[in-house]
Amino acid sequence: MNESLKQRVVGAFVLVALAIVVVALVFDFSGDRKVNTHSQIPAMPEIQPAIVSQPVRPENIIPAKSDEEMFQFGVDSDQQSESLKDETPSLSSDGVPVSWVLQVGSFRDKATANDLVNRLLKDDYQ
Repeated sequence: MNESLKQRVVGAFVLVALAIVVVALVFDFSGDRKVNTHSQIPAMPEIQPAIVSQPVRPENIIPAKSDEEMFQFGVDSDQQSESLKDETPSLSSDGVPVSWVLQVGSFRDKATANDLVNRLLKDDYQ
């Protein structure tokens, strides 16, 4: 063998040996892994439920109106609602109901809904 080939082979062996030593130092092949097995979640507290026998109703609550009083469309005051209460459903001479209840809109604020009701009442819709 010639001298330069011997030097290259020895150099390659040295580089392979260094690579094996560096890989062994960098990576841990022992198989022992240290994993924290303690939970970070605290233990469940012991809470006793509070038992309430009956709720107490405050004295200053105003009772709600009945359905007939509450759902009177186109009525702004109690005087107007009295005239509407007397009407009874009836049929015309053709056998068609005299009036219908129809929802014509859905609004976010009451002022817009009242505006539409007033315009419909002005146009003789009941």
